[in-house]
Amino acid sequence: MGVYPFEQMPREPAQFELPDEWTCSIELRNCVDGGCAGTAEMRQGREVRCLLVVAMLPSREEALERMRFRADHFIRDWSKRLGISNATRT
Repeated sequence: MGVYPFEQMPREPAQFELPDEWTCSIELRNCVDGGCAGTAEMRQGREVRCLLVVAMLPSREEALERMRFRADHFIRDWSKRLGISNATRT
């Protein structure tokens, strides 16, 4: 069984805009080869709505951009399912 070495970073708040009542905390891991992977926990109020997983990308910036893109996509889709037409960012 192979082991994939990485350095786990502390969980941090998202550095991108989200609609009202939404929060996102991110946990990234830097791999020894310089790549970056991690998870983002999406909350609406106190309720966890989604845990996004981002596979290894070449840099921290690319991992954060992928998380921002996926978070935005999830919130828009979630809002459509609930019939909320204006999931505006703050």
